[in-house]
Amino acid sequence: MKNVLKTGKSKRVEFRLPYNGTNHFYEAVIVPEKGENNNHSSILCIVRDVTSNKRSENQNKRLLKDLEKQKNEMEVLLARDKTLLENLNEGVIISDPYGELIYMNEASKCFS
Repeated sequence: MKNVLKTGKSKRVEFRLPYNGTNHFYEAVIVPEKGENNNHSSILCIVRDVTSNKRSENQNKRLLKDLEKQKNEMEVLLARDKTLLENLNEGVIISDPYGELIYMNEASKCFS
Protein backbone atom coordinates (compact mmCIF):
# COMPACT_ATOMS: atom_id res chain seq x y z
CA MET A 1 0.00 0.00 0.00
CA LYS A 2 2.90 2.30 0.69
CA ASN A 3 4.08 1.67 -2.85
CA VAL A 4 0.71 2.86 -4.22
CA LEU A 5 1.04 6.11 -2.28
CA LYS A 6 4.66 6.52 -3.31
CA THR A 7 4.17 5.83 -7.03
CA GLY A 8 0.64 7.15 -7.40
CA LYS A 9 -0.25 4.08 -9.47
CA SER A 10 -3.18 1.74 -8.83
CA LYS A 11 -2.49 -1.88 -8.03
CA ARG A 12 -4.52 -5.08 -8.31
CA VAL A 13 -3.75 -7.88 -5.85
CA GLU A 14 -5.12 -11.40 -5.47
CA PHE A 15 -4.79 -13.25 -2.19
CA ARG A 16 -6.14 -16.23 -0.29
CA LEU A 17 -7.46 -16.39 3.26
CA PRO A 18 -8.91 -19.26 5.26
CA TYR A 19 -12.59 -18.84 6.12
CA ASN A 20 -14.82 -21.44 7.80
CA GLY A 21 -12.23 -24.16 7.23
CA THR A 22 -11.72 -23.55 3.52
CA ASN A 23 -9.60 -21.17 1.50
CA HIS A 24 -11.38 -18.19 0.00
CA PHE A 25 -9.92 -16.06 -2.76
CA TYR A 26 -10.08 -12.28 -2.88
CA GLU A 27 -9.16 -9.58 -5.32
CA ALA A 28 -8.22 -6.11 -4.09
CA VAL A 29 -7.88 -2.98 -6.16
CA ILE A 30 -5.85 -0.29 -4.42
CA VAL A 31 -6.18 3.23 -5.81
CA PRO A 32 -4.31 6.33 -4.63
CA GLU A 33 -6.42 9.37 -3.79
CA LYS A 34 -5.18 12.91 -4.15
CA GLY A 35 -5.48 15.21 -1.21
CA GLU A 36 -4.29 18.72 -0.56
CA ASN A 37 -1.60 20.10 -2.89
CA ASN A 38 -2.38 17.28 -5.34
CA ASN A 39 -0.36 14.84 -3.20
CA HIS A 40 -1.40 11.24 -2.80
CA SER A 41 -2.28 11.20 0.86
CA SER A 42 -4.75 8.32 1.10
CA ILE A 43 -5.79 5.18 -0.70
CA LEU A 44 -9.07 3.57 -1.64
CA CYS A 45 -9.09 -0.20 -1.36
CA ILE A 46 -11.92 -2.26 -2.85
CA VAL A 47 -11.93 -5.97 -2.05
CA ARG A 48 -14.22 -8.58 -3.54
CA ASP A 49 -14.63 -12.29 -2.98
CA VAL A 50 -13.67 -14.16 -6.16
CA THR A 51 -13.79 -17.64 -4.62
CA SER A 52 -16.46 -19.00 -6.96
CA ASN A 53 -14.61 -17.64 -10.00
CA LYS A 54 -11.33 -19.16 -8.82
CA ARG A 55 -12.96 -22.53 -8.12
CA SER A 56 -14.56 -22.49 -11.57
CA GLU A 57 -11.19 -21.66 -13.16
CA ASN A 58 -9.53 -24.50 -11.26
CA GLN A 59 -12.29 -26.93 -12.24
CA ASN A 60 -12.00 -25.84 -15.88
CA LYS A 61 -8.24 -26.42 -15.76
CA ARG A 62 -8.78 -29.93 -14.34
CA LEU A 63 -11.42 -30.72 -16.96
CA LEU A 64 -9.21 -29.42 -19.76
CA LYS A 65 -6.33 -31.56 -18.49
CA ASP A 66 -8.62 -34.62 -18.37
CA LEU A 67 -9.88 -33.92 -21.90
CA GLU A 68 -6.33 -33.55 -23.19
CA LYS A 69 -5.43 -36.90 -21.62
CA GLN A 70 -8.49 -38.56 -23.17
CA LYS A 71 -7.69 -36.99 -26.55
CA ASN A 72 -4.15 -38.38 -26.41
CA GLU A 73 -5.48 -41.83 -25.48
CA MET A 74 -7.97 -41.70 -28.38
CA GLU A 75 -5.23 -40.68 -30.82
CA VAL A 76 -3.18 -43.70 -29.76
CA LEU A 77 -6.19 -46.00 -30.23
CA LEU A 78 -7.03 -44.47 -33.61
CA ALA A 79 -3.46 -44.89 -34.82
CA ARG A 80 -3.49 -48.51 -33.70
CA ASP A 81 -6.86 -49.19 -35.37
CA LYS A 82 -5.77 -47.49 -38.59
CA THR A 83 -2.65 -49.65 -38.66
CA LEU A 84 -4.80 -52.76 -38.18
CA LEU A 85 -7.23 -51.72 -40.92
CA GLU A 86 -4.46 -50.86 -43.37
CA ASN A 87 -2.84 -54.27 -42.91
CA LEU A 88 -6.01 -56.32 -43.49
CA ASN A 89 -6.29 -58.29 -46.71
CA GLU A 90 -10.05 -57.70 -46.72
CA GLY A 91 -11.52 -54.47 -47.97
CA VAL A 92 -13.00 -52.16 -45.35
CA ILE A 93 -15.18 -49.22 -46.31
CA ILE A 94 -16.68 -46.93 -43.66
CA SER A 95 -19.36 -44.34 -44.31
CA ASP A 96 -21.29 -41.91 -42.15
CA PRO A 97 -25.08 -42.26 -41.57
CA TYR A 98 -25.67 -40.19 -44.73
CA GLY A 99 -23.66 -42.52 -46.94
CA GLU A 100 -20.65 -40.23 -47.24
CA LEU A 101 -17.39 -42.12 -47.47
CA ILE A 102 -15.22 -41.71 -44.37
CA TYR A 103 -12.55 -44.34 -44.84
CA MET A 104 -11.30 -46.98 -47.29
CA ASN A 105 -8.36 -49.23 -46.59
CA GLU A 106 -5.94 -50.21 -49.35
CA ALA A 107 -7.58 -53.60 -49.95
CA SER A 108 -10.96 -51.94 -50.62
CA LYS A 109 -9.61 -49.55 -53.24
CA CYS A 110 -9.84 -52.26 -55.90
CA PHE A 111 -13.67 -51.97 -55.58
CA SER A 112 -13.81 -48.35 -56.65
